[in-house]
Amino acid sequence: MLIVTKFGGTSVGDADAIKRAASIITDLAKDSRVIVVVSAMAGVSDSLLDMVSGEKKDPAEIDSFIKSLGNKHLEAVDQSEIPDASNVTEKINKLLDNLRKDLEHLYCGSSETHEKYTILGYGEKLSATILTAVINARRPASCHFGDDNLIITDNYFRDASPIMPETEPAIRGTLLPVLENNVIPVITGYIGTTRDGRTTTLGRGSSDYIASVIGAVLDADEIQIWTDVDGVLTADPGIVPDARLLDRISYMEANELAYYGAKVLHPNTISPAVMKNIPIRIKNSTNPDSPGTLITDKVEVTPALPTAITSKKDVILIDVNSAAMVDAFGYLSRIFDVFRKFNVSVDMVSTTEISVSVTIDKFYTGKLEPVIEELGKIARVRVMKDKALICVIGEGLESAAGLTGRVFSAMGEMGVNIYCISMGALEMNVSFVVDLEVADDVIRTLHEMFFSKSD
Repeated sequence: MLIVTKFGGTSVGDADAIKRAASIITDLAKDSRVIVVVSAMAGVSDSLLDMVSGEKKDPAEIDSFIKSLGNKHLEAVDQSEIPDASNVTEKINKLLDNLRKDLEHLYCGSSETHEKYTILGYGEKLSATILTAVINARRPASCHFGDDNLIITDNYFRDASPIMPETEPAIRGTLLPVLENNVIPVITGYIGTTRDGRTTTLGRGSSDYIASVIGAVLDADEIQIWTDVDGVLTADPGIVPDARLLDRISYMEANELAYYGAKVLHPNTISPAVMKNIPIRIKNSTNPDSPGTLITDKVEVTPALPTAITSKKDVILIDVNSAAMVDAFGYLSRIFDVFRKFNVSVDMVSTTEISVSVTIDKFYTGKLEPVIEELGKIARVRVMKDKALICVIGEGLESAAGLTGRVFSAMGEMGVNIYCISMGALEMNVSFVVDLEVADDVIRTLHEMFFSKSD
């Protein structure tokens, strides 16, 4: 049996978390072949992003940052009960020295765009080095630190996509011989490399996606995503403290939840697993005895009830309207060609005879001005910021007569203004846009309606 595991930032956030992760991995390795994909320690990716963004950093700031980052990781080494800690310390210090040089080069004015993304990948390299050593201490000579050249990507350095015809042989050629020698490969998440060897990143949270890609290429029996919650819940527990654990959901439901704001999975994670029908299991590294949530092709559906409620915060609503749209061939194509031109991904779409409303992530704020200018050439454009996209998701919605009425009646009773509504033909997802300031109240109200203990 082959299991591909991924451990997120909180699951390797300090020495205790790293030791728990190592125990989970070595326990799995007693009966299965195991591959590990690891994220940076919690908070490290954000701190690296801060260092490469904004104003120019002077040598004193860089020095202070390196010391702080070094203390965090070297403390984890000291507390992780590694027999030959000096060897690991040496590797950590070498990575920190390289990071310092890259930061200094970034701010000397002669760097290229891709060098920023090399810096962003150091968090995964540091955490993988420590986790590898801790696993190796528990299972001697059985662990290998995977290089970051397994995922060959395009040149979109911030949100790169794997080039599968080249990624597949790289994964097989590197990992299959290692597995045959009873070795546990530890792979850096988040980062890939272009054909010419430049480091890319696959987007925040993409270690899940990399684990899924590796699992699909190697026909894994299961992909396990280890995080800091028991699994997929009926709502964000930070908003709804009594949200329920879902023991099993479908690929389609998981995909919708991930795409529309659920933080437990990266949105791209599902598609590689679907192609090979590989189950994905979400587990809690602080509570490994919990069964977690299993994601598979088909599940038993509860008629007329949603599976979960999620939200995408801080979205921007763009309304494009013109009387010229009526019976006009190709008008929608012209609108969406604008978003394609500026590489802006659209989330929700709602249309009438004379208008098209779309939501985009706040991430695209920097591209908003040219998008609006281009759209303004073909129609009137209205932009509304500080909105939230609320999604009621579930395969049971297909038989949920009156569900949308209940949802929008509740919004009326709350006095919530709804800006646009969308419901796909598959009836998997009822989505609507509200003001950001009321989003949490909306989620709590809907969760109480559909998942209260009295139901």
